[in-house]
Amino acid sequence: LGNYHLNRKEWKEAIIHYRDALEINPIHIESWYNQGIAAQEIKDFHTAKTAYTRVVQLDSERGEAWNNLAAVHLHLKNHKEALGALEYAVKHKRDNWKIWEN
Repeated sequence: LGNYHLNRKEWKEAIIHYRDALEINPIHIESWYNQGIAAQEIKDFHTAKTAYTRVVQLDSERGEAWNNLAAVHLHLKNHKEALGALEYAVKHKRDNWKIWEN
């Protein structure tokens, strides 16, 4: 159901369903990542930070998650953490133009 709501851009509903799914399977990376996307869309940066942090804990080579985590840290005025996350993003997704845009 989380993906259904995410695809319909129903961000709050998506977050609720991803939370439910993650209670059942807390190591499902795509649910964490998608929850982060939905949270970022509604500017719930603390939820997004938690979600993306969990993604990179589970898969440290996930460049998109590092990039999104850097963007969230920038919104939260955590510049040092943003730079660190961005360095990891570049390390793992050097060819992605969106990362260089940050």
